[in-house]
Amino acid sequence: FEMNEMCDIHELSWENLYDYIGVNSLWKYALPQEEFQETTLIALFGLGLIIVLYSVSAKWMPFKQDDALMRHYLITGIVFGLQIPYYSFLAIIALFSCRFDLFAEKYWSSIIVMVVLHAGLYVVDIISRPRLKIKTYIVVHHVMWMLTFIIPLYFKDIFTLKIGAILDYFSIFEFGLYILMFLSKYYDRKLGPKSRTFGKFAIIVYGVSRIPQVVLILSLYIGGYERMARYDLLGIYFTSLTISIVVFVTQAYTLSTYLTWENVWGKEVSKKVQDPYADN
Repeated sequence: FEMNEMCDIHELSWENLYDYIGVNSLWKYALPQEEFQETTLIALFGLGLIIVLYSVSAKWMPFKQDDALMRHYLITGIVFGLQIPYYSFLAIIALFSCRFDLFAEKYWSSIIVMVVLHAGLYVVDIISRPRLKIKTYIVVHHVMWMLTFIIPLYFKDIFTLKIGAILDYFSIFEFGLYILMFLSKYYDRKLGPKSRTFGKFAIIVYGVSRIPQVVLILSLYIGGYERMARYDLLGIYFTSLTISIVVFVTQAYTLSTYLTWENVWGKEVSKKVQDPYADN
């Protein structure tokens, strides 16, 4: 591995996407805040455990939480939307800068803060749902998302850290879906013309954003295989690949559900699906 110390952090190139892959001996140099990383790992593991335990025990909880869920939709949509400009800057520098080491030193803590915030929002997402109405695929998605960061922080692996960063970054483009769900509950599932137009916009943004996400993830897995094999890290590689596939499947299911939501698209699309989250 050779690092160009003369390169400026803002010099971008697609080839830089593969920097540091497999060279985990450089982890402490590139990501020196070990105590902060350990705290993050513990936090993510704990939040993931809360999601699992709550979803399993929810059927015994005697209270309803529709209002809490509606507030959660609105807050999450606003938070995700506001993060787009700054997180986009961070993601571009993190993935394509020729000085990933400088980026990690200066900005990685900002990404970790966003990751923990998103993890907290996912926990609230589960806790806010009415009892007996927690969908399995949502729980699977949230837990798999937690694992995308638990694995790199535990094994101190830069390849899976980049995978996790990509998946987390593109999650903010779900902002419109959360606001759409807020509007649906606020208007008692009777969306007006303006809400329907916004809903179409939100769904299109979500769907289109999956394209660069898939391209980046596939590029990393294809381009990073040889390096991960060279450093005897294929166990981590295939574990991460399995998790990413599960996340992609849940995302594809989510998109297909929204694309057949009559309240947004009209009866000509589907007569079977009335509301993607009718029992949430």
